[in-house]
Amino acid sequence: MPTKKTTKPAKKTEAPKKAQGGDLKGLRAELFSLKMKHSLRELKEVHKLRAARKAVARHLTQLNKSK
Repeated sequence: MPTKKTTKPAKKTEAPKKAQGGDLKGLRAELFSLKMKHSLRELKEVHKLRAARKAVARHLTQLNKSK
């Protein structure tokens, strides 16, 4: 009897998380995405929204300090 090959379901790959650091454009895009998910009641981890806001603020602070 031939062996049956089983295929694993393809994993859904997500964009890398940018809340940890990155450019301002990417941080703001992540914040926008989280806001949209929250408004549609799709966001389960609402703490990520706060973390994204803080990441944007941290980045802006660093930019202003360098001036």
